[in-house]
Amino acid sequence: MPTSWNDAAQTFFAPRFIDELQAMGGGRITALAHTLALIAQGDEVLDGREMAAFCTGAQVRLLQGSNHA
Repeated sequence: MPTSWNDAAQTFFAPRFIDELQAMGGGRITALAHTLALIAQGDEVLDGREMAAFCTGAQVRLLQGSNHA
């Protein structure tokens, strides 16, 4: 079992988990008025502009000078 990168906790992943997650459904958040999005403007992984557009209708806090790390 691999150890997670940030602590000593053990993490287990099996390919069947992907099918289980897909079976749960998902999609867009429907209660945006009750959603708070904390968006790191300097994120190297998630584009802050795309995240803000995705979260239209939610409370959005842009974190200046922050990144994914």
